[in-house]
Amino acid sequence: DVALVGFTDEYHATVVEPTLTSVMHPTFEMGRTAALLFLERVAGPVAPRQVVLATQLVVRDSSV
Repeated sequence: DVALVGFTDEYHATVVEPTLTSVMHPTFEMGRTAALLFLERVAGPVAPRQVVLATQLVVRDSSV
């Protein structure tokens, strides 16, 4: 058996056969967070930090 998982959950994941299981990541929130971190750095020295955003596994036919 083979299971396949993608990492963008784009429209194409639902139109192929079998439909592709995907990891949905918050692209808007990633961009927003990156911009805020950049603005913080521009404003002055800031200690490096790690930001973790939630993802979601969308299970479809390619991994069942």
